[in-house]
Amino acid sequence: MLRCNCPYWVAVVVSVLLAGLAPLRAQEIDMLSWETEVDPYYTSIGMYLNLTDQPIPHLNSTDEKAIYGDLLLRSHKPRFMLIEASVYPMPVLGAFWRHNYRDSYDRAQLGADLNMVEALTAGFEEPYALSLFLGNMVTYQSDIAAMGKNKGFMGYLLSVGDKHLFRNQVIDDHWLELEWKIKGTVSQKQMDLDWSLRTGLKWHDEAAIADACYFAFRRDHSEIKNVWYSFMENSGVDVYFEFGQELRAPTQQRLLFHKNIPLQDSKNRFVFTLGLIRTSQRRYQPPYQVDTDLQLVFTPSIKFE
Repeated sequence: MLRCNCPYWVAVVVSVLLAGLAPLRAQEIDMLSWETEVDPYYTSIGMYLNLTDQPIPHLNSTDEKAIYGDLLLRSHKPRFMLIEASVYPMPVLGAFWRHNYRDSYDRAQLGADLNMVEALTAGFEEPYALSLFLGNMVTYQSDIAAMGKNKGFMGYLLSVGDKHLFRNQVIDDHWLELEWKIKGTVSQKQMDLDWSLRTGLKWHDEAAIADACYFAFRRDHSEIKNVWYSFMENSGVDVYFEFGQELRAPTQQRLLFHKNIPLQDSKNRFVFTLGLIRTSQRRYQPPYQVDTDLQLVFTPSIKFE
């Protein structure tokens, strides 16, 4: 029988506190800095620790190849640590809705395989997480003063949690994830660029959920002067491919497309994400097992800069 002990009120309180901390983005000091991100789907607070007495390396370039190359050359000697707590407000809301208002939740069913609440909250498998990153960080040249936004990371990430989301059901599951990743953000007056490349392993305490290995890539570009309706410009893509550790067979694939619509010649923008998640019947065992299926993802959001 499904247990639903998720401390929703804790997640909500954390979201409110992080929203209040939004003006504190990137308060830099010599050895320690704090940074927050507030978003309906991903809200976090992170503490950066410099493990050496040297300043953060700085590149006089925003060229992607130069950034990747510099991070790779520095990857053998970790210099920074990041401790991050994150919560995912919309997936938490979806789980809360299903658990407490099941009748209205079921009325959002638009067919045998489509529930609009699930479409709006899909893509997140936990309500919250605690992460530890150990690796390297660089900052890039920028034409704006907010240097805290222009960072690149490469290293190892360890994440833990005690809940798993399955179609907005909350499963008690102590999970652990270890991954290698490279990610970064470049922010200029007219343009934002975000990217990440990661591969890793994930283990579940709940025997009904398959342990997995995965590869994922994400790239998102937004530029004020470009037309929003172009297929390539002001767009992004998110690809995720997962194998079961025991069966060595595909268990889940995700393909998501992002469209950024700038608001009134500013960097504030609407973000619409549309895509599909294919989940194999190998991924879950009874009582959660389902036939291999495709799930629609549609997640509108808004980002403020």
